[in-house]
Amino acid sequence: MIDFHCHVLMGIDDGSRNLETSASMLEASKTQGVQQIVCTPHFDAAKDRMEEFLINRDHAFQVLQKWIDASDAVDIRLYPAAEVFFFRHMSEVKDLKKLTIRGTNVLLLEMPFDVWEDSYISEIEDLCREYRVVLVHLERYMNFKNRKYIRKVIEMTHRLPLYVQINCRSVAEGSMRKKLIKMFRNGEAHFLGSDSHNMTRRPPNMDSGMKALEDSLGTAFVKQLKAQNRKFLQDARDEGHDK
Repeated sequence: MIDFHCHVLMGIDDGSRNLETSASMLEASKTQGVQQIVCTPHFDAAKDRMEEFLINRDHAFQVLQKWIDASDAVDIRLYPAAEVFFFRHMSEVKDLKKLTIRGTNVLLLEMPFDVWEDSYISEIEDLCREYRVVLVHLERYMNFKNRKYIRKVIEMTHRLPLYVQINCRSVAEGSMRKKLIKMFRNGEAHFLGSDSHNMTRRPPNMDSGMKALEDSLGTAFVKQLKAQNRKFLQDARDEGHDK
């Protein structure tokens, strides 16, 4: 099982504060059956300098990887990446690839939490010419003011390398859970993520998300989803190595 959205790298954003917390998050994830984690510290171009961000991220990754290598119980594979907050003309930034899942062209994109504009959709389309774009926690933007834009991006997933990640908590207990489960059934949602930040208020919870899908859509569906997720990441890595 792959957790496509997790703030397990310590000391970078509002996620894990220290190695002890990160280790506990990994241990909990392992217990839930997670085998791979995409590490997604927040990157906001309005606040962060890319080179400084990358130095801090890679240092945290190396420290946590060293802990995994020394562990007898946790063998989770980590992928350095970033949860990149949307900004205008971001598709024109040449160094944006440094924020993708390492070794791939997969860009995890966080959209604004306000009313979207037509230009946002155009920017996503431009990004899809260069990247496999994953819109993280799409359900968090699903207010009535953005309804037409949400419909648009869901339609775009059928013709562009555009994908949707949903948070486990929203699938397991949120008010939109039936709608989100239907999206998975219809192939309009593709990945689950814990969006875990710590062991208290936002702990690892991939098991609850997968159980909710299994209860509604069946064991065979969940098995296929996991296989598709592994193939997506492997294909993206293979393509990255070819370039």
